[in-house]
Amino acid sequence: MYKINSYGKINLSLDVISKREDGYHNIDTIMQLIDLKDTLYIEKNNFNSIKISCNNKEVPIDENNLVYKAWNILKEYRKNDYGLNVKIDKKIPIAAGLAGGSSNAAYFMKAVNKLWELNLSKEELQELGKKIGADLPFFFEGATARAEGIGDIFTPIKNFQGINVLIVNNGCKISSEYVYKKIKLSNKSEIEKCINILESENPFRKEYYYNTMTDISGELCPQIYEIIDDLYNLNASVALMSGSGSTVFALYEEEDVLNKAFNNLKNKYEFVYKTKTL
Repeated sequence: MYKINSYGKINLSLDVISKREDGYHNIDTIMQLIDLKDTLYIEKNNFNSIKISCNNKEVPIDENNLVYKAWNILKEYRKNDYGLNVKIDKKIPIAAGLAGGSSNAAYFMKAVNKLWELNLSKEELQELGKKIGADLPFFFEGATARAEGIGDIFTPIKNFQGINVLIVNNGCKISSEYVYKKIKLSNKSEIEKCINILESENPFRKEYYYNTMTDISGELCPQIYEIIDDLYNLNASVALMSGSGSTVFALYEEEDVLNKAFNNLKNKYEFVYKTKTL
């Protein structure tokens, strides 16, 4: 059995620039890998098919699961006739702006690429992953990166690792598709300013971090604003919604300050996690 860590991501800033002819949107964002993770357990079976199980009953285990879609793509490359059992130990909140499902599919693809000795390059895996979802390519990139296009054109940024992060989610699920339909397009990105701050000696300056999806997601889930206020009242350096929400993350310079905030909020909201950037 293979045990695989499947890490989540946060968006340190996010801008939606324009609508594309293919139905997607051009975005400009800073994606950051975090240590909050699901765990995948992968083993061979004799059924020539994939069987998915998960400890969270809200996660689909049929063809709607992104791991299943990844299997359907990769099985065309294999030189064997056995299937795979995939058990997902889910910790990342779902439909929450942390790309847990995309992460599961991407790390599954990495594992199968090794298991089946497919020898697909990072770029080839990214192209295949893009067929499943716009967030997948980042997980083959990892660490800290500016992502443009649909989120598949990457520019490396100075690694923002080891930063204390508090993840707070009230259980509200938000459809990215709905938010994109309602979003007011920016036409011009301000992400460059945030990158300059991230790469400076003082990255904890909240006025440079932003997410243009917050207004739409906040209408669906007003508690997002309450969480942001709570985090700033608990001395967060930066508090921001990730992706299309509803997860809010906070950056803390000092771990003991983060611990105090965690203890204050752990019984107030459904999901409260201490983690770090990778």
